[in-house]
Amino acid sequence: MQRYFRLLDGCDRNLFSHVIVTPVMASKQFLEYLRNLREAGQVERVMFDSGGYQVQTGVIESFEKLCVRLVNVWRRHDWADYFVLPDHVPKSRDTEMEVEKKVRDTLLAGERFLKLLPKGGEPVGVVHGRSVVQVLKGVRSWHSLGVRYVAFGSFETIGKNESINHVSDRAAVVLRALVDEALSLGMKVHVFGIGSPSSLQKVFIASPLVESVDSVSWRKVAGFHEVFFGLRWLRRFGDLRSKSNSWRLDDELLSKVKRFMGHDCPFCRSAVQLTDFTARSLHNLFVLHEIVDGFRHMAERMRE
Repeated sequence: MQRYFRLLDGCDRNLFSHVIVTPVMASKQFLEYLRNLREAGQVERVMFDSGGYQVQTGVIESFEKLCVRLVNVWRRHDWADYFVLPDHVPKSRDTEMEVEKKVRDTLLAGERFLKLLPKGGEPVGVVHGRSVVQVLKGVRSWHSLGVRYVAFGSFETIGKNESINHVSDRAAVVLRALVDEALSLGMKVHVFGIGSPSSLQKVFIASPLVESVDSVSWRKVAGFHEVFFGLRWLRRFGDLRSKSNSWRLDDELLSKVKRFMGHDCPFCRSAVQLTDFTARSLHNLFVLHEIVDGFRHMAERMRE
């Protein structure tokens, strides 16, 4: 983060104005650093995620252990703007009974944690479920408890440890129903764990009026030498020091792609620059911001 902020110094866009972090996994030093950034105005809003993803991937052994850890973290760090209530994330391989139990776990634990919410923080209630009926029930339950910000994360899970969210047609339908219900009740909706630009597109097509999303794809794909250019351009190129036969980006092609996509940022001035992991990561994050901006403008026109 320190390196990111040094590189962004003087940039006309603050890529980290809004930050989501999982405090049960973060070091004390990092949390203090983030708090100082927020107090200095370099970060405008901080959302504390609950750590449900870490239970989903097996990093934290159980939902019960997560809840114990989260209580202790909230006592020590009460300065965030938003606090995600504990959630038990369903996996694609879960049975219907297991999904129903996790939906119930999430609502019951969240209700208990509302009593522990730090002063000044806004709760974010998580809505899980595979069916429209389940998510509508979740939204209404949070509304009855006074929660006005809800989050959705029940996508299909794929990959190692089922750690990647996949926006299927089913999930898009469920998300649309959730957002429509939440908006009708004056609530806001956050969407967890968006991956590629195409996944982001699916989310906004299904529900253009979502309030917020989060993603680490900009950094993850950079580790695989991939760069984002708009919704359809995802390019892989080899490390210039390697003997890989993978596709490589040169300055001539980069210039054409940038003109075609209408993109330019301080981190894609040359193909050589994009061989640097940090520059590649920040370029990808720039592109995600531009994609979100485009959908935001569309949503504003819809509201008009």
